[in-house]
Amino acid sequence: MRLSKVKLSGFKSFVEPTTFVLNGRLNGIVGPNGCGKSNIIDAVRWVMGESSAKQLRGESMSDVIFNGSTHRKPSGFASIELIFDNREGLLGGEWATYAEISIRRLLDRDGKSQYFLNGTRCRRRDITDIFMGTGLGPRSYAIIEQGMISRIVESRPEELRTFFEEAASISKYKERRRETELRIKHTRENLDRLSDVRVELGKQLERLEKQAETAIHYQTLKKEERSLDYWRIKAQRESVLEKLETLTETGQQKHDEFQTSLETLTQLTERLSETKAAFEAEERTLEAQNRTFYQEQQAIESLKHSLTMLRELKMRDSKSLDEWNERADTLKAEIAKLRERLVILTHDETELDTTLIMQVEALFAKEEALQALLNQAESETKQERDLKAALSKLEHTITLNKQRMQFEEDRIAQLKEAARRLENERDNLPDLKVARANEAALSDEVALIADDLVALSADEGELETALNESLSLLAAHNREKQALLNERSELNGKVNALKALMAERAKRHVKVEAPLFEKITIEGGWNRAFDHVLSRYLEISTDHNHPSFIGGECSITYQETQLGYYLKSDLELGALLSHVYLLTDAEAHDPAAIKARQNALKPHEWLVNKEGDLFGKDWQIAFDDAKGIESILAQEGEIETAEERVFEIDLAVSLLDEKIGKLEDEKAEQQAALGQLKAMIKARNGERFEKEKALSLIKQETAQVDREQKRIEADSHRVSNQLIEAQKTISDLLTDTSIQHESLSDAVMAHES
Repeated sequence: MRLSKVKLSGFKSFVEPTTFVLNGRLNGIVGPNGCGKSNIIDAVRWVMGESSAKQLRGESMSDVIFNGSTHRKPSGFASIELIFDNREGLLGGEWATYAEISIRRLLDRDGKSQYFLNGTRCRRRDITDIFMGTGLGPRSYAIIEQGMISRIVESRPEELRTFFEEAASISKYKERRRETELRIKHTRENLDRLSDVRVELGKQLERLEKQAETAIHYQTLKKEERSLDYWRIKAQRESVLEKLETLTETGQQKHDEFQTSLETLTQLTERLSETKAAFEAEERTLEAQNRTFYQEQQAIESLKHSLTMLRELKMRDSKSLDEWNERADTLKAEIAKLRERLVILTHDETELDTTLIMQVEALFAKEEALQALLNQAESETKQERDLKAALSKLEHTITLNKQRMQFEEDRIAQLKEAARRLENERDNLPDLKVARANEAALSDEVALIADDLVALSADEGELETALNESLSLLAAHNREKQALLNERSELNGKVNALKALMAERAKRHVKVEAPLFEKITIEGGWNRAFDHVLSRYLEISTDHNHPSFIGGECSITYQETQLGYYLKSDLELGALLSHVYLLTDAEAHDPAAIKARQNALKPHEWLVNKEGDLFGKDWQIAFDDAKGIESILAQEGEIETAEERVFEIDLAVSLLDEKIGKLEDEKAEQQAALGQLKAMIKARNGERFEKEKALSLIKQETAQVDREQKRIEADSHRVSNQLIEAQKTISDLLTDTSIQHESLSDAVMAHES
């Protein structure tokens, strides 16, 4: 077994995917110090399972990943793949059938380490098991580095024994023995625990069986209970339905009775209302009769009291009757005297009547003269009263005019005071021009901030667009990476399946030295065609010393229309394939073209398509590979194509990782710039809000000043008009007073004359 290739990517100084092809048994790597020669040995040790960063000349395992330079960004992972040539089958066990063994280790910056064996995910233990006893390993004697020989010479016997056991291939058996003993120990411990578990489970099983019987009995009883409940509920339901029907009928009867009772109650209520009205009428009549009775009773009581008083008076009158009689006699005497006096007075009255008539006549004459004087005096008195009334009216008018003039003068003073206050208010008002200038300046500032915000919003939109594009591109790269990883996984599975098929086929056939299929290379995708044309010869040895071998005496040059044109080999096969011609893809799907080509063939010539179907002049063989027909070359071609594709995928994934890293950096920068821009926009919006708030206040102040100026002008105009009206009223009052005074003077002069 020989190391044939070393593939490095992102490991220490090997940032780009690099492949070292080791052609011979002795290979040398030369170069100046620091160029990475020792890194190749570190890579071999690392991929073989080295877990100590100190042995790899680092402080931590992440130091093996390329850490970047002034011109290159750090790599996201480190990948090493070793390809061993195992054509001699020196690697025993199940791997002896593989011509090549691929070991790959992948480490990312999260510290996740993965191992792959022939493209299949595996453990580190699987790698060490394969090479145990072969002398290969992370710290085996097969890798001799600087200071290794001196360490071996100075080693203690126990350490030397380790090297000797490894060289003698004993270490793997000792390791297996140790593992077997450890497994036996664990198995015995597990058996002991199993016995305990078995005993415990036996106890639990007995208890569970009893519980199961109880549960079954419970389920039976529960089922019977549900059945009984069902029939009981059904009987109750029927009984309830019957009761419900009975109650419904009874309720209907009760409802009818209630309706009848309700009608009767209505009639009784009407009759009760009528009776109540009659009773109230009788009660009112009774009250009237009672009042009459009380009045009559009071009258009777009064009469009784009067009767009692009359009886008392009668008793008193009977006592004083004598006194009244005496007084009557006295009065009669006085009446007689008065009659005598009356006769005397009558005579005197007659004399007085005559005198009185004379005096009355004289009085009538004097009365007529007095009446004439009274009439004259009344006329003068009336004129005097008219003059006094006119004078009084004039004095009243003068007084009213003085009051009105005083009122108007007070009003004029108030108006002048109001005009003075308005003038002071006008003087105290802010300058409207200055306010409007401030308003214009703030408006310009707000407009400038708005323009800045528009520009910042545009920049924000561009940044968000760029960020979205970066995110979209990042998502696309991630999807592409995932698709490539999925494809690689599928290809690895396919390669493993094909290699397993080839290994199974190798087990079924006798192994020969240097078979033909190992000595030829097929190009152009014609592997299946070669499989079917050379199916009898592929596993024949090319060694002339072998009892069965294949070979030729010379090599011929084939045309592109012949199958041999696509076979590359160092062997001389002569004209082995000179009779086989190719069908193009267009001809392979056209029966008429195939028939025309068949007719043109000679009896010994063949036609073949890429699917491996064979055509002769008058015969045809079609193969169905889905039914298990072995295709050695096709499988090898598919394996080689798949491995090349896996390598391409690894390179593409590495490039995508770099692109993703760049996009992540760009995204972080764009997000930071976007955050700063949003902070600026927020700050400018705050400044704009403050400016607009101040502008709104200035506009309100300007509008208020404008309204105040207009109000003051209107009030000044109104005060001026009122002042003019008051002065005009005073002038009119003075004129009216003068006119009335002149009229009164004329009337007095006329009365005196």
